[in-house]
Amino acid sequence: MFRNLLIADSGKGHVEEMVRMLRDIPAVRQARINLLHVVSEQAGENYAEHSQKAAGIVAEAVQRLGLNPAEVNTIIRQGDTKQTVLKVADELNADLIVMGSRGLGRLQSILSNSASQYVFQLSTRPMLLVRDDLYVRHINRVMVAVDGTGVGDDALRLACELVRDTPGASLTGIHISRQDITPSRGGKSPADEVLDKAVQRARGFGVE
Repeated sequence: MFRNLLIADSGKGHVEEMVRMLRDIPAVRQARINLLHVVSEQAGENYAEHSQKAAGIVAEAVQRLGLNPAEVNTIIRQGDTKQTVLKVADELNADLIVMGSRGLGRLQSILSNSASQYVFQLSTRPMLLVRDDLYVRHINRVMVAVDGTGVGDDALRLACELVRDTPGASLTGIHISRQDITPSRGGKSPADEVLDKAVQRARGFGVE
């Protein structure tokens, strides 16, 4: 179960729409919502003014999301967005970080100093990037990369939690092999064995 969601929202894009969709998922519904807004470290002496404006942005976001303000942990910090998101995620022990992304290519993101891509690369916590240029739909078809590693197993567990109690949801596992996938004498390739283990693991989490 997800217990702590960190929503790092700048007030733009489709992050709020995604949060509404996530709250329809049983595994996420009871999670604590932590809404973070970062005031630029360049605000300087005008921090009080920027902080007040940020408080208004956060309050409006809570209202648009239809949340009870008493049940939302609103956080306003000053600093570098990238470092602040990482720091707050650790402070809260967040289960999931949700941030908006402008949908730039990898190189463009690096050159433009993209905060979301920076957090994605450095965070040790699960992260959901919500692209500004894509239509947000209800989550009911989830794909997970299956590689047989510990990190891959964690991803599979999270994917199972998302689809397990969601009516009509389905989970697709995909394994990409750099080696020959020709079946052995027993009729199964190493890739088949990796996927079979993933299927059994998913069943252990309650997903057929």
